[in-house]
Amino acid sequence: MMKRSAVLVLALLAVAQPWFAGVAAQATTAVQCEQRRNLCIFDFDHTLKKGCCYHCCGVLPAEAVAAVRECIENNFEIAIASANRNYNFVRDFLGANFPSELTSKLYTEAVQTGQSYKTSSLTAVLRYHGMQSNPGCAVFFDDLWSNKKYADDVGIPFEKVDPDYGVSVTNVKDGIDKVRKGCACGVG
Repeated sequence: MMKRSAVLVLALLAVAQPWFAGVAAQATTAVQCEQRRNLCIFDFDHTLKKGCCYHCCGVLPAEAVAAVRECIENNFEIAIASANRNYNFVRDFLGANFPSELTSKLYTEAVQTGQSYKTSSLTAVLRYHGMQSNPGCAVFFDDLWSNKKYADDVGIPFEKVDPDYGVSVTNVKDGIDKVRKGCACGVG
Protein backbone atom coordinates (compact mmCIF):
# COMPACT_ATOMS: atom_id res chain seq x y z
CA MET A 1 0.00 0.00 0.00
CA MET A 2 2.78 2.43 0.95
CA LYS A 3 4.57 1.76 -2.34
CA ARG A 4 1.39 2.48 -4.35
CA SER A 5 0.83 5.74 -2.45
CA ALA A 6 4.37 6.88 -3.19
CA VAL A 7 3.93 6.06 -6.89
CA LEU A 8 0.61 7.95 -6.92
CA VAL A 9 2.20 11.00 -5.27
CA LEU A 10 5.08 10.96 -7.77
CA ALA A 11 2.62 10.68 -10.67
CA LEU A 12 0.60 13.64 -9.34
CA LEU A 13 3.75 15.70 -8.91
CA ALA A 14 4.85 14.92 -12.46
CA VAL A 15 1.49 16.11 -13.79
CA ALA A 16 1.39 19.21 -11.57
CA GLN A 17 5.01 20.33 -12.12
CA PRO A 18 4.35 22.18 -15.44
CA TRP A 19 1.38 23.94 -13.83
CA PHE A 20 3.51 25.08 -10.87
CA ALA A 21 6.25 26.28 -13.24
CA GLY A 22 3.69 28.30 -15.20
CA VAL A 23 2.29 29.89 -12.05
CA ALA A 24 5.81 30.76 -10.86
CA ALA A 25 6.66 32.35 -14.25
CA GLN A 26 3.45 34.42 -14.18
CA ALA A 27 4.20 35.59 -10.65
CA THR A 28 7.75 36.58 -11.63
CA THR A 29 6.47 38.53 -14.66
CA ALA A 30 3.78 40.21 -12.53
CA VAL A 31 6.38 41.40 -10.01
CA GLN A 32 8.66 42.65 -12.79
CA CYS A 33 5.77 44.46 -14.47
CA GLU A 34 4.76 46.11 -11.21
CA GLN A 35 8.29 47.33 -10.46
CA ARG A 36 9.57 48.55 -13.82
CA ARG A 37 9.03 51.35 -16.27
CA ASN A 38 9.77 51.23 -19.95
CA LEU A 39 13.10 52.43 -21.32
CA CYS A 40 14.35 54.47 -24.30
CA ILE A 41 18.06 53.93 -24.95
CA PHE A 42 19.76 56.39 -27.29
CA ASP A 43 23.02 56.28 -29.17
CA PHE A 44 24.85 59.63 -28.98
CA ASP A 45 26.67 60.46 -32.24
CA HIS A 46 24.32 61.06 -35.21
CA THR A 47 21.34 60.33 -32.94
CA LEU A 48 21.35 62.91 -30.11
CA LYS A 49 24.22 64.91 -31.68
CA LYS A 50 24.94 65.68 -35.33
CA GLY A 51 28.26 66.76 -36.74
CA CYS A 52 31.82 65.60 -36.59
CA CYS A 53 31.94 62.05 -35.54
CA TYR A 54 33.21 60.89 -32.13
CA HIS A 55 35.07 64.06 -31.20
CA CYS A 56 34.35 67.21 -29.29
CA CYS A 57 32.06 69.12 -31.61
CA GLY A 58 28.60 68.84 -33.02
CA VAL A 59 25.14 70.34 -33.00
CA LEU A 60 21.83 69.39 -31.49
CA PRO A 61 19.51 67.70 -34.03
CA ALA A 62 16.25 69.57 -34.67
CA GLU A 63 13.97 67.10 -32.86
CA ALA A 64 16.36 65.49 -30.37
CA VAL A 65 15.02 67.21 -27.25
CA ALA A 66 11.41 66.72 -28.36
CA ALA A 67 12.15 63.04 -29.06
CA VAL A 68 13.59 62.53 -25.57
CA ARG A 69 10.60 64.35 -24.07
CA GLU A 70 8.27 62.05 -26.05
CA CYS A 71 9.82 59.10 -24.22
CA ILE A 72 9.47 60.85 -20.86
CA GLU A 73 5.84 61.82 -21.51
CA ASN A 74 5.09 58.16 -22.28
CA ASN A 75 6.57 57.09 -18.92
CA PHE A 76 9.85 55.77 -20.35
CA GLU A 77 13.16 56.09 -18.54
CA ILE A 78 16.11 57.47 -20.56
CA ALA A 79 19.55 55.90 -21.06
CA ILE A 80 22.58 56.22 -23.36
CA ALA A 81 24.67 53.54 -25.11
CA SER A 82 27.41 55.20 -27.17
CA ALA A 83 30.78 54.22 -28.62
CA ASN A 84 32.02 57.81 -28.16
CA ARG A 85 35.11 57.76 -25.92
CA ASN A 86 35.17 61.47 -25.20
CA TYR A 87 33.31 60.95 -21.92
CA ASN A 88 33.48 64.55 -20.74
CA PHE A 89 32.21 65.97 -24.02
CA VAL A 90 29.29 63.50 -24.12
CA ARG A 91 28.24 64.38 -20.58
CA ASP A 92 28.75 68.14 -21.11
CA PHE A 93 26.70 68.08 -24.33
CA LEU A 94 23.88 66.06 -22.77
CA GLY A 95 23.92 68.20 -19.62
CA ALA A 96 23.66 71.43 -21.60
CA ASN A 97 20.84 70.31 -23.87
CA PHE A 98 18.58 67.70 -22.34
CA PRO A 99 16.01 67.46 -19.51
CA SER A 100 16.83 66.39 -15.96
CA GLU A 101 15.30 62.93 -16.50
CA LEU A 102 18.47 62.27 -18.49
CA THR A 103 21.00 64.69 -17.02
CA SER A 104 20.41 63.47 -13.46
CA LYS A 105 21.84 60.10 -14.57
CA LEU A 106 24.98 61.31 -16.36
CA TYR A 107 27.33 59.69 -13.84
CA THR A 108 25.41 56.44 -13.39
CA GLU A 109 25.32 53.13 -15.25
CA ALA A 110 22.37 54.54 -17.26
CA VAL A 111 24.90 56.41 -19.40
CA GLN A 112 27.31 54.05 -21.15
CA THR A 113 30.07 55.53 -23.32
CA GLY A 114 33.25 54.24 -24.93
CA GLN A 115 31.96 50.79 -25.91
CA SER A 116 31.75 50.04 -29.63
CA TYR A 117 30.65 46.50 -28.70
CA LYS A 118 27.24 47.70 -27.52
CA THR A 119 25.95 44.41 -26.14
CA SER A 120 27.85 45.12 -22.91
CA SER A 121 26.55 48.72 -22.76
CA LEU A 122 22.95 47.65 -23.38
CA THR A 123 23.27 44.90 -20.78
CA ALA A 124 24.63 47.39 -18.22
CA VAL A 125 21.76 49.79 -18.90
CA LEU A 126 19.19 47.00 -18.51
CA ARG A 127 20.88 45.92 -15.25
CA TYR A 128 20.85 49.51 -13.93
CA HIS A 129 17.10 49.67 -14.56
CA GLY A 130 16.42 46.13 -13.28
CA MET A 131 15.18 45.02 -16.70
CA GLN A 132 17.55 42.18 -17.62
CA SER A 133 14.70 39.66 -17.73
CA ASN A 134 12.35 41.99 -19.59
CA PRO A 135 14.40 43.64 -22.39
CA GLY A 136 11.39 43.82 -24.71
CA CYS A 137 10.20 46.75 -22.58
CA ALA A 138 13.13 48.84 -23.85
CA VAL A 139 13.92 50.26 -27.29
CA PHE A 140 17.32 51.24 -28.72
CA PHE A 141 17.65 54.21 -31.12
CA ASP A 142 20.82 54.22 -33.26
CA ASP A 143 21.95 55.56 -36.63
CA LEU A 144 23.80 52.40 -37.70
CA TRP A 145 22.09 49.24 -38.91
CA SER A 146 25.24 47.38 -37.90
CA ASN A 147 24.40 48.13 -34.25
CA LYS A 148 21.05 46.33 -34.49
CA LYS A 149 22.84 43.02 -33.84
CA TYR A 150 23.77 44.24 -30.35
CA ALA A 151 20.15 45.07 -29.54
CA ASP A 152 19.12 41.68 -30.95
CA ASP A 153 21.73 39.97 -28.74
CA VAL A 154 19.96 41.18 -25.60
CA GLY A 155 16.38 41.16 -26.93
CA ILE A 156 15.84 44.93 -27.22
CA PRO A 157 13.77 46.25 -30.15
CA PHE A 158 15.81 48.49 -32.48
CA GLU A 159 14.73 51.72 -34.20
CA LYS A 160 16.97 53.05 -36.98
CA VAL A 161 17.66 56.81 -36.96
CA ASP A 162 18.62 58.91 -40.00
CA PRO A 163 22.27 59.93 -39.28
CA ASP A 164 21.89 63.13 -41.31
CA TYR A 165 18.87 64.26 -39.26
CA GLY A 166 19.27 62.67 -35.85
CA VAL A 167 16.51 61.14 -33.79
CA SER A 168 12.99 62.33 -34.54
CA VAL A 169 9.71 62.25 -32.65
CA THR A 170 8.47 59.82 -35.32
CA ASN A 171 11.40 57.49 -34.50
CA VAL A 172 10.37 57.55 -30.85
CA LYS A 173 6.69 56.92 -31.59
CA ASP A 174 7.66 53.98 -33.83
CA GLY A 175 9.97 52.65 -31.09
CA ILE A 176 7.24 52.96 -28.45
CA ASP A 177 4.91 50.98 -30.76
CA LYS A 178 7.53 48.21 -30.92
CA VAL A 179 7.61 48.11 -27.12
CA ARG A 180 3.81 47.99 -26.97
CA LYS A 181 3.90 44.90 -29.20
CA GLY A 182 6.85 43.14 -27.53
CA CYS A 183 6.76 44.02 -23.84
CA ALA A 184 5.13 41.37 -21.66
CA CYS A 185 4.08 44.15 -19.31
CA GLY A 186 2.62 46.51 -21.90
CA VAL A 187 3.49 50.19 -21.91
CA GLY A 188 3.23 51.83 -18.47
